[in-house]
Amino acid sequence: MMKHTEQDMEMQDNSPMLGSSHSDTIPVSSTIPAPRSPFMNAVPRPRQRRQSRLDEHMDQLINIEERKLESELITTQEFSKLSENIGNIAIALTSIANAISDVARKMPNP
Repeated sequence: MMKHTEQDMEMQDNSPMLGSSHSDTIPVSSTIPAPRSPFMNAVPRPRQRRQSRLDEHMDQLINIEERKLESELITTQEFSKLSENIGNIAIALTSIANAISDVARKMPNP
């Protein structure tokens, strides 16, 4: 349903008529649409809404990817620490094995 301003209604009254006789005349609207309110631009149109939803989904995907990368970085750092600790354990076990070997060599044979 379209709202007409007073100016629109005046222009409609003076609009030209189509047809050859009064019985089959059809009014032709020559109304000029009223200027749009600046608030009308604030209402998202379907294309803008789609773009807005697309932007929201893209932001969500970007956030998911950022969290994924952060967790992969943390996992990589933890694996690095774990491998360093395993290396330290290997060094300690080698040292223990060498000490046992030294003790075994120093013991008299039965």
